[in-house]
Amino acid sequence: MMFEVFPCKIKECFPPISMNDSLSLFEENDPIVFFEKHRKNWVELNRGKSGSPFFSLPFQKTWWTIFGSEMNFTGLEISCDGRLISLIPMWKGKDNVFSPLGDPDLFDHRGFICFPGFEMPVCLKLIEWLRGRAFKFGPLPSENILYMTFLDAAKRSNLRLIEEVDDVSPGIVLPATFTKFLSNLPAKERHELRRKMRGISEGFSIQTVENDSDPKFFQKMIDLFIVLLRESSLKKEAFLTHQRESFFKTLAKGLADEGSLIVDIIFSGNSSIAGLFGFVHGKTYFLYNSGLNQKF
Repeated sequence: MMFEVFPCKIKECFPPISMNDSLSLFEENDPIVFFEKHRKNWVELNRGKSGSPFFSLPFQKTWWTIFGSEMNFTGLEISCDGRLISLIPMWKGKDNVFSPLGDPDLFDHRGFICFPGFEMPVCLKLIEWLRGRAFKFGPLPSENILYMTFLDAAKRSNLRLIEEVDDVSPGIVLPATFTKFLSNLPAKERHELRRKMRGISEGFSIQTVENDSDPKFFQKMIDLFIVLLRESSLKKEAFLTHQRESFFKTLAKGLADEGSLIVDIIFSGNSSIAGLFGFVHGKTYFLYNSGLNQKF
């Protein structure tokens, strides 16, 4: 993700917060209590421009359950006049730096969830809590409203900021139909894509795991994906430790229960040859990882 500074005027981005509105902050240090207490509120708070599938409860809870046993957990909940508007689960490292849950190997985005329209007051409240503490925020896409707002709030609060370019996450805005997508391609590319699609339709089949899949079929397909992921390359084989394999399997179940999982396996006869692990957030499909049978 590329990180850049974007100006953000509060009157243009956020609804007015009256002087009578009172923000309260509660700190919870038991992750089990925190996740269970807010299970029903999580999806609603993760909607909008500041949300991300990596902030979802399946991602956050699964990562903490598998990797967080030796870490210090802090969960902040922020309310406005008694209405919950933000959840900020964090961990504190041995260097005493607070960070959103997650790690660079499994999370493209790291941040927190906030009800749309309350990003600025929430960021200011978080910064108030952070006084005297170090906080590592991100990575987030540079256009993410939460990222822009946190930068603005931190500068207003005279905090010392260190900004870094992390990585680039490519994306594309697709037209409404596949026919329209094809028509937008140059003639040569359109012809080549159609030729490849004919070949796929003649010799291959695709099976998809979604949220309402039969449990036995679901487990079979997830296991196949794990095999394909491991066989893709020596680098991915080394990446897929026992803990990360457990993370993928538990995450898949959680995302399926939430209604956002899509896993596709491509077959040639009875042989699985490729797999895609992805999920949907809002109107965006995220391709999370892929696997390939090197024999094909």
